[in-house]
Amino acid sequence: MRPRPRPPLLNSPLNTPLKHPLDRYKFHHESVPLSHYGLLAAVLLVGAVLRFWQIDLKPLWRDEVITAIFGLGRRYSEVATAQFIDVAAVQSWFALQPGVSCAEISQQVATDSVHPPLFFCVLYRWLSWLPISADGLAGALRSLPAWCGVGAIAALYTINRLAFSARAGLMAAALMALSPFAVYLSQEARHYTLPMLLITLGLVALLLMQQDVMRQQFRAWVWFGWIGVNLLGLYVHYFVALAVVAQVAALVGWMLWHRMGTRVGWGAIALSTLAIILGYLPWIPTLLNHQSRSETDWLALAPGLGGVVNPLAQGLVSWVVMIIMLPVEEQPLAIAIPLAIVMLGVAGWVFWQALRGLRYLWHLSPEHPPLLLLLGFTGMVLLQYLIVIYGLGRDITLAPRYTFVYYPGLCALLAVALTHVPPRKRRRTRFSTKLRLASPLDLTVTFGQVVQAVVLLVSLFSTVLVIHGYGFHKSFNPRLLAQAMAEGTDQPVAIAVSTRSPQDTALGLSVGLELAQLEPGVQGAIAFLPRTEGYDQLWQDLQAVPLPYAPPFDLWLMANPDVTESATPATVQVQTANSPTPVTCIQSATLPLPTFNVAYPRYSCGR
Repeated sequence: MRPRPRPPLLNSPLNTPLKHPLDRYKFHHESVPLSHYGLLAAVLLVGAVLRFWQIDLKPLWRDEVITAIFGLGRRYSEVATAQFIDVAAVQSWFALQPGVSCAEISQQVATDSVHPPLFFCVLYRWLSWLPISADGLAGALRSLPAWCGVGAIAALYTINRLAFSARAGLMAAALMALSPFAVYLSQEARHYTLPMLLITLGLVALLLMQQDVMRQQFRAWVWFGWIGVNLLGLYVHYFVALAVVAQVAALVGWMLWHRMGTRVGWGAIALSTLAIILGYLPWIPTLLNHQSRSETDWLALAPGLGGVVNPLAQGLVSWVVMIIMLPVEEQPLAIAIPLAIVMLGVAGWVFWQALRGLRYLWHLSPEHPPLLLLLGFTGMVLLQYLIVIYGLGRDITLAPRYTFVYYPGLCALLAVALTHVPPRKRRRTRFSTKLRLASPLDLTVTFGQVVQAVVLLVSLFSTVLVIHGYGFHKSFNPRLLAQAMAEGTDQPVAIAVSTRSPQDTALGLSVGLELAQLEPGVQGAIAFLPRTEGYDQLWQDLQAVPLPYAPPFDLWLMANPDVTESATPATVQVQTANSPTPVTCIQSATLPLPTFNVAYPRYSCGR
């Protein structure tokens, strides 16, 4: 049989004859109309609107309170212990502390956290430029990650514009702008979008470094830029180290495979890598100390078969929610299962079409250097994830947010693949793969464009759901707990928080913040009781702390991590400021909220 001729690639500069093999990698090689930049501006605008839309809708949960403490220049030692303080005082405590240096923030982070300090230093400077109020605290804290998310859209466009084409760059920008995963990260007051932006910029520099190797030239600003963004990323998040290793391995592997290395190229790679290592040496002792802290124990790999299967399933879910996110969390099975099937079906169809496009592009240009480099980077990060999970016993797939390390590479590959989806094969019914629209302009829509439109519309719909709280639920919702504590009572509410670590203190502060903001106002107080051993000492300490209210009032206990209802006494004796005799508190209920393994027994006092 005569082989079927390969159909032409749709509007791709890779399908045009080139005078020089490097011409296709020049950023300005492909001339584009002015409308292209108008579309890019529209994508950036839509991405910004989605990231700032209802940015302060969700309450600050525990991890974001930790961000607030460091970002505002506060210290855990400033939180009063072994005494009840009014929740209004807790709310006023979250104000910017003036005159705090980055060195002081770094010292505090090194002691009370398990993260590098740079994000918190940048956040402190950012917040010093903003007017901060109690009602606008969440929006102010999340505004910096949101702007970093917008910057990542532009950086990802640069990757695909530089590596492939303007159309692929626009598709990459649109994918990240509308991705429910990317918007979720951007509306989180945490250090994920800033390192994602720096990783994306590192990939831009890596592509330029690849061009230098091919041209046998050395542009100092490219290599120093690569060193700078990666070194900054390492001081923002430890997982950036996986991206740095993957970038070096991808470039070195490509050079070895194609024998492209020269003395200048190898020397530049070696010196650049050494510069990053030397620049990070001052923080390495702190890094080693953080790895042995108990705060990272929650990443321990599950025993038995679950430790093998769970990371793979969780990794699959992380890929799915990059494209589609439907309200499957905390829903009845009759709703969750059909929606989960829809999510898997849509994501599977999208990735299948992307695989078709990637295979088509590969057959057209199997030696395409940027394509090989991005594939090598993404593959190396995934390989390191497997090593960390199954070799070191740390399941970093437990939270989808940790996929920010390889998300830029995966998103770039997905975008270029979707822009090169080939036409479907003709069937016996002579079904055309082109839809001709009845209009005066005689528009023709290709199958690949239909696929792109479906992906973007699904992502946009999912993002709207996420913004309104129907996806990516927090593992602990302090607003729900505060509402449950205040519901059905007109008595004062006192909360005793058992703390063994700064994270427990942040947990209690998040509830105190929400209790102070409830409408109508609730008279409430909170106490932080340090605990080093069992709970026997906790009950004694609680009896020694006078409450500011006269009975009757409600007393709630937040005990972490393993207290059960049977371990809490049926009655507790407490002191009050207005009564010389102890007041008896009788346990009346325990909220069924198994978040962070925290128990919430309620005591009715003086009734």
